Amino acid sequence: MPINRVVIALDENHEPYVENKRIARKYNSDAVAQTVKTRLLLIRQEWFLNLDAGLPWFAEMLGKRSNITTIKSYVATQILGTEGVVEITRLDVIIDKQNRAFEMYYE
Repeated sequence: MPINRVVIALDENHEPYVENKRIARKYNSDAVAQTVKTRLLLIRQEWFLNLDAGLPWFAEMLGKRSNITTIKSYVATQILGTEGVVEITRLDVIIDKQNRAFEMYYE
């Protein structure tokens, strides 16, 4: 079943993208991909209209308590809970505690 989804396009700073003096849009699979990214970047209790939305990045996922299994579980739930997502074919999480670095790849 095809997804008919439209969202406001965001630039690399996650701000609305304007093209030819109009707010640009993303459609279908591009819209779903942007929605997934937006949901992953949202920190729990950041959005005043729904304090439960987002991920508990600092409270439960990163820091001394970092656990790859826990992070993958939260991220997978967030991705699969996005309208239009059918499956995750790849989910890699890399934590470098010594350099305080975090990387994540998903498809």
